[in-house]
Amino acid sequence: MLERYLGSDEMTRIIGKDSSLVREIYSDQALLKKLFVYQTTAHSEIVKIDREIVGYMQVPIIQNNQQVGVLEAGKYWNPSIVTSVCCSLFNCALLRELLPYQ
Repeated sequence: MLERYLGSDEMTRIIGKDSSLVREIYSDQALLKKLFVYQTTAHSEIVKIDREIVGYMQVPIIQNNQQVGVLEAGKYWNPSIVTSVCCSLFNCALLRELLPYQ
C-alpha cells in the first residue's frame, strides 16, 4: 500500500481534497485495476512510483492539467514530471495486489 512510501496521514492528505483529480486510468491487463492519477506539487518528490506498478499499464503524463505524453511499460518513471499515482482509500487492496513485494 502507499504507506510503504508515505505515512498514513500524508496519504490521506494527498488523496483528500487538497489534491485535484486529474484523470482515471485503468491497467492494460485483464485485472483492470482502477487507479487514480493525482497531480501534486509540494509532495511530488515524496511519492515514489515503483517501476513494477507502472509496468502494468500506460500512465498518462500530466503537466499543468494537460496530457503531455504516456509512460509505457518498461520505461522508468521520470521524477521531473509532477505527477503521482495514488489509489483511492477504498481501493488500496487493489494496489496491494499490483505491488511486486510487501
